[in-house]
Amino acid sequence: MKTMERYIWKSASALVLLFAMQSCQQEEFVQIGQNGKGFTIQAISENMLEQQVTTRSVIAKNEAEKKIHNLYLFFLDKNGNYLETKDANLFKGYWTPGEGVTVLNIPENVFVDPTKATNATVYALANVTQEVIADNDNDGFPDNFKADENQTTLQKLEAFIYAPGNYDSYNRPDITQLPTTGMPMIGKMDNVNLTQSQGSATIELKALMARIDINISIDSEHSNASGTLPRLSMAEWWVTNMPTVVPFTIPADISNLGNNKLDIDPIPNNETIGNHNGTISLSFYMFENLQNPQGTVNYPEGISEEDKQRWKPELAGEDAAAFHFKAFYSTYNDVDGNATYEASFTFYLGANHTDNFKVARNRHYNNNITITGLTQVGNNPDHITFDARVDIAEQSNPFFISMLRERDHDAHFCVTPMDIYLFKEESNPSMTISIEDAGTHPWIRMEKIPASDMQSGELTGESANKQLKTGENYHSGHGKRQYFTTNLMTELAPNTNYNVGHRDRIYFYLDENLSTSDRSATILITYKDDEITRERSIEIVQHGLLEVHVPDDPETWLSDESQTIYVEAYEEYLEHYDPLNEHLEPEQMYEGLYWSSTNFYMGSKWLIKSPWTEVYYNGDEATQKIIEETGDNEMKLNEKPNTAAEYCYNKNKRDEKGEVATMKWFLPGIRQLEAILTTYYNQYPEFQEHFYWSSSAAKRSFSGREDDSRARATKALSGTNYAKSDYDQLYTGESGIYGNAARQTYLRIRAARTDLNPQ
Repeated sequence: MKTMERYIWKSASALVLLFAMQSCQQEEFVQIGQNGKGFTIQAISENMLEQQVTTRSVIAKNEAEKKIHNLYLFFLDKNGNYLETKDANLFKGYWTPGEGVTVLNIPENVFVDPTKATNATVYALANVTQEVIADNDNDGFPDNFKADENQTTLQKLEAFIYAPGNYDSYNRPDITQLPTTGMPMIGKMDNVNLTQSQGSATIELKALMARIDINISIDSEHSNASGTLPRLSMAEWWVTNMPTVVPFTIPADISNLGNNKLDIDPIPNNETIGNHNGTISLSFYMFENLQNPQGTVNYPEGISEEDKQRWKPELAGEDAAAFHFKAFYSTYNDVDGNATYEASFTFYLGANHTDNFKVARNRHYNNNITITGLTQVGNNPDHITFDARVDIAEQSNPFFISMLRERDHDAHFCVTPMDIYLFKEESNPSMTISIEDAGTHPWIRMEKIPASDMQSGELTGESANKQLKTGENYHSGHGKRQYFTTNLMTELAPNTNYNVGHRDRIYFYLDENLSTSDRSATILITYKDDEITRERSIEIVQHGLLEVHVPDDPETWLSDESQTIYVEAYEEYLEHYDPLNEHLEPEQMYEGLYWSSTNFYMGSKWLIKSPWTEVYYNGDEATQKIIEETGDNEMKLNEKPNTAAEYCYNKNKRDEKGEVATMKWFLPGIRQLEAILTTYYNQYPEFQEHFYWSSSAAKRSFSGREDDSRARATKALSGTNYAKSDYDQLYTGESGIYGNAARQTYLRIRAARTDLNPQ
C-alpha cells in the first residue's frame, strides 16, 4: 500500500507508556533425580526482571517460560577445562540428565583430581537447539565447545553466539510463541565444591529472550454524543529489528554481532476498541537488542523528565527494535466513515520512555499504550505521553484534515492552524472550507496560506508584511500573523469561505471570549473529486473565562473591599497545537518559565498603591513593571516568552505597531493567585501538585525590604489553604509547602484578566 504523505501526527497519536510494578513470586520446582551421598546439582529457571521506567522488580514466568525441557551441564576446573572423571559411564565433565530432569546427583570419589573439583565452575544450557550440543565424533562432548590451543571450553561457551538458523527453524507461526525447544536459557556458578558429601547447589538459569507485553487502549477527553468514539480497529502488527542471534555472554560491544536482524511479517489482528472501552493485549518474545541512542536532543528549558519522551523517536538508530501496528482510527467527529483513517503507528522498545533502546535478556517489558485522541490538555501524572510516528494511507479516506485543538481554545485570543491533505491527485480533488452562519459568529475568521508558500517558506499574499516567515518548507508557524491586533477581526471579516488544495494551510483566528460561557462555531468541509462528494463538519469550541472572587484582607491596603478577576482555563504551554511541530521547536512547548532571567529591584516609587513586597491585589501593575524592567515586550506570536510575566502580557492584543495599548491580561499578585488556586482546587488537580508564579517580589526580611533575587509563588493545599511565601518560607521543590522561590526557578503560570471589558 502506497503512503501518500508522511508526517508527525502528534497529539492525534499521543501514546502513553506505563510500567507497572509486580512483586516477587515464589515458584515451585519438582526435584527429579537420584539420591546419594555425593553432591547434588539442581537447575531452576530464574524469574524475569520486569523492566520499568524508574525501577524494576521480579516477575514470575509462566509455566511455558520456566519449563526446562532439556538441560546440558558443563563441569569445569578453574582453568576452564572439563573436569576429568574415573568412569565416564558413571559421570563425566559434560552431562545431560535427560528430558525434563532438572536434578543431577554427582557420586563420591568420581574425580581423577579431587582438588580441581573443590573450586569448580558449573555452566548450564537449557532448551537450546540440537546443533548447539551436537556430538558428531561421538566422544560424549559437544563439538562446539572443545578446547583448542586458543580457547578453553569455558571461553568457548562464553564467546558462543547462539544462532539457531532463522525463525523458520523454530517451526512456529509467529513471534507470540516460544521456540518449540522451549525458552533458551543459560546459567553459571563459580567456586563450587563438587566433592562435598551430601552437598548441594542450585544453578539459576536466565532466559536468553525478553518478553514484550503490549496493551493498547483509548483514553480521549473528547467523544461523540454516544461516547463510542474515538474507535480503533486494529488490522495487523509487526516488529522490526528482531535479532536472530544472541551471545551466551552479554557483550561489551554489540558491533561484532553484525546485522543479524529481521523484520517480522505482519500478524493479523481484528480486535476493536472504543473510547474508555476495551484493551487490545498481545505478547511476543525476542532476543536482546542492546542499542544506544543516536545523537542528542535539545530539550526545552525546564521540561519535566516525563515530557522528554516526546523526543525519543529522534534518538532512535536504524537498528533499534520497534513495535508497529496498523489500524483504522475513527476520530470523535466521525460520521459514516468520513473521519476514519488508516494509520500505522510506531514506537520504540526499551527500558525507559526517553533514551533507552536496550531490550535485554531475561526481562519482561510491560507497555501500556494509550491513544489520547486529537488533543491532550494538562498534565496527567498517571500517564507518560509517548510521541510516535504515524503514516496516513491513501485508500482509507481521500483526504485528511490535521488540526489539534478544535475543542480546547482558551478565552484569550487564539490562533489555530489546519493542514489539508488531498490524497487522490489523479482524480482532480477539490475542497471548500467555510464558517457556518458566519454572520452570527463574528468572533472567528480565517486566513489561507497557499501550499506554494508553505513549500517555499516564503510569503506572497497581501498581508505578507504582517505575517511570520520561517524560510523553511512546511514549517510550523509559517504564515501566522506576527501579532493579534485590535483591528484584526475587522481586517479578516470577509474571510468566511476558502477553496483549498493539497497542503494548503488555514489559520483560524478567534477573538477574546469576554464571558464566562463557552461558545462554538461550525466549520463546514466539502470534498469533491471525479468520483465522490463528501461533507463533514468540525466544531470549534472556545472556553469562557473562569470567575474568581478575591476576598478582602484586613492586614493590607485593600481592607474594605473585595475583587472579581478572571482566569484562563488551560495551561497551553504544556502542549503543542501546530500539526507541523515535530517537537524540535523548544519555543512551542515548555514545563514552566522563570519569574525573571535577571535580578533587579522592583523599587517602591513607581507602584501606586503599595510597596512591591506587598503586591497582593494589583498584579496588573506589577506585570507592567516587570515588563518595563526586563524589556520583554516585543514578543511575536511564534516566539517563546522569556518570563512568566511576558507569557501573560502577550495575551493582550497589540496595535498596528505591535505595542500593547491597554493591558487586561496579567500575572496575578500573590493574594489573587491564592484565590485562583483555592477556588478551583477540585477542578484542577495540578493546582494541588505544582507551584505557580505570582507577580509579587519576595521580602528579604521581616522589615519588608525587597529581595531582588526571589519572588512569591504558591500552590493550593486545600480548598481554603495555600502554601505560604513570606521572607523565611523558602521554596524547596514541588512537594514542599513554601513558595518564596529564586526568580530563576521554572514554575507554572496561570494568566488572569482584570475584567470583561474589551481592549
